[in-house]
Amino acid sequence: MKYWIIFSVAINAFQLTAQLTEVAELEFGNNPGNLECFIQPTSNKNRPLVLVLHGCTQSAQEAISVSGWDALAKENDFFLLAPQQQMSNNPNRCFNWFRPEDIDSLNGEAASILNMLSYCLSHYSIDTAQIFITGFSAGGQLSVSLLALTPTRFKAGAVFACGPYGLAEKPSQALKAMHGKPELTEKQLTQRVMDLHPNASIAYPSLYIYQGTDDAVVYPKCAGMLYNQWKGIKQLNTSSEKEVLLKEHPFIKRTSVGSTDNSNRVVLYQFTGLGHQIPVDPGTNPGQGGQYNLFSKDQNFWAAMQVAIDFGLVLH
Repeated sequence: MKYWIIFSVAINAFQLTAQLTEVAELEFGNNPGNLECFIQPTSNKNRPLVLVLHGCTQSAQEAISVSGWDALAKENDFFLLAPQQQMSNNPNRCFNWFRPEDIDSLNGEAASILNMLSYCLSHYSIDTAQIFITGFSAGGQLSVSLLALTPTRFKAGAVFACGPYGLAEKPSQALKAMHGKPELTEKQLTQRVMDLHPNASIAYPSLYIYQGTDDAVVYPKCAGMLYNQWKGIKQLNTSSEKEVLLKEHPFIKRTSVGSTDNSNRVVLYQFTGLGHQIPVDPGTNPGQGGQYNLFSKDQNFWAAMQVAIDFGLVLH
């Protein structure tokens, strides 16, 4: 059994195809967060861009390969931007979403990522109306911060295994926040985002939230808090809220509010039996993708494909 595990890990590592190209720090400009920058460009003009943020212990390459974003981008002709944390910043290679100095659009890791995005926009032909962000765990949490900090930069976001913006306001509060504490009301959660842009009238991006019911790292109630926070800042009428079990995947409950398209909505996907992982559907048949990994689980559902459909990057 021991040798089979080693062999399986080796096979998995071999499957992480080298698609990403590193952009040197001197090229993308100011880097106050001390991050690395990787891209998977497209040669065609005026194409969408998806910013992908990895989880703890992951690399940028692992995140896009395990999720299947590399294959989706290549097949559907869109640009990938994948920042990477350095162990000198965090020994577990987590993005520091719980440090105020790193979730500031002018400083820290958030500023580095926004500078990478500016580099891509100035050096490649990107459709500025089609910029999206997605992330897993700590990467999902930083994605939420970037959506809250710079909402006009993104058309939509999709996050996995994370919670609302502003629940942890210093490092000592990170673990409690991952367990859904403090238990703030929807109004309090909403206000933490609104305080970033006082007196401003902003159309916040649509948000798609993915959460496993068996997640023991980021408690499932965190996703519900994020759903309520985003519903609140978008001022969506709860009369439009719908809750269904997906016909072909009855273990997935989808709760949505707002429009039926990507223009103005918040959607929560809850997966029965999923832990601190992303759902994948490894295989070569149409609609299959993603890879086996510590942070992925075969649920016959390729989550990245569903995100790409929700984003409007792939026709259903």
